[in-house]
Amino acid sequence: FLGNDLRFALVVSRFNELIPSRLLEGAKDALLRHGVRHQDLDVYWVPGAWEIPLAVKEIALQGRHDALVALGAVIRGDTPHFDYVASEVSKGLAHIALDQRVPAAFGVLTTANAAGSGSGPVLGSFIVAGLGIPAVFLATAPVLGVAGWLASRTRPGARAVVSSPPPSAPTVASAAR
Repeated sequence: FLGNDLRFALVVSRFNELIPSRLLEGAKDALLRHGVRHQDLDVYWVPGAWEIPLAVKEIALQGRHDALVALGAVIRGDTPHFDYVASEVSKGLAHIALDQRVPAAFGVLTTANAAGSGSGPVLGSFIVAGLGIPAVFLATAPVLGVAGWLASRTRPGARAVVSSPPPSAPTVASAAR
């Protein structure tokens, strides 16, 4: 997939900053290599992983991005704090993606120690896979009956073409009946 004309918000945790910084560089590299322009990458820093879902939700509510990427690291310690943070961050991002109907990629590493934290290039393949999510929304919008929603999310100048579903095509509304 190419990221031409797609705008991404990357929300990055400052806590354990060495790891999220590497993840950010890997994500930016992958997106740029797949056609996303520098000016279509917005980076937002938050204090820690716990704050990522709130920032992602506020950014999603603005409706300016085609996809959101959360980057951070939660490293297990001797207390159950790791379990609470990792669980709530992942649940929060899932709820935002479903409620706001915008792709929210989970790039928050949850690892037993800093040595198991991986690197930016590893995350690159994850980000490239995520490029397909906005494309799927664009391709299926008429069939799924979300054309109005998608049209409202399409930035001026973007190449998205949205049409009404054919009369015989099932829509979300008709499927619910």
